[in-house]
Amino acid sequence: MANNLFNPDHALESQIRDFSIIPLSMGRFLIASDSKSIFYDLENSRIQLTDIITLNTETERASILAPLDKFYFVKGSSTLWRYVNDEWKSWPSSGSGGTVSRAVDAVLTVAGWVNNEQVVNIVGLTANQNGVAGLAQSVSALELEAAGNASMYVCGQTDGSITIALGGDKPTCDIPITIILLN
Repeated sequence: MANNLFNPDHALESQIRDFSIIPLSMGRFLIASDSKSIFYDLENSRIQLTDIITLNTETERASILAPLDKFYFVKGSSTLWRYVNDEWKSWPSSGSGGTVSRAVDAVLTVAGWVNNEQVVNIVGLTANQNGVAGLAQSVSALELEAAGNASMYVCGQTDGSITIALGGDKPTCDIPITIILLN
C-alpha cells in the first residue's frame, strides 16, 4: 500500500536553482511549475530527476512484467516509485535516509476558538501518526507575542484533524502554524 511519500513543493525553476531563494532541505521534492521538472534535495546538492515513467494507477504499475531500473510516478496514488535490484521501492524509501516528512501550513483564526480549542483539518493525517506542530516561519512579532501569551498545545488527534488548545490568553490575531507530519 502506498504512503503518498511524493508531496512536492512548487516554485519556478529559476527559484529552485537559486539556493538563496530556496535553500537545500534534505529529502525535499520540488516541482518547477513552469518547466514541470522534478528536483530532489540530498545532503549537499539538489538533483533534477529525469526519465520518469508516468502511470495512472498502482494496478498498472504492479502489472508491468519487465520493469526497467527507473523512476515511476503513479498519478492515482501520488507516489514516486523506483524499480531497482528487482524490487519496487517508494522513493525515498524509509530505509534510505531517515523518516520522510510532510509540512502542512494552517492558520489558527481569532474566530475559530471554541471553548479554548480549535480544530485544524489535515488531509491524510491518521489518528496515530507522529508529527510536530509549531509556529510558521512567517510569524510576525505581533503573532509571536500572541502565541506566547496563548500557551498553545496539541490536545487531540483523529483521522484528518488535530485539535489545538489554549493554556493561556485567547489570541487577538490569527496565528500561522506549520504541522510536520512524519510517515
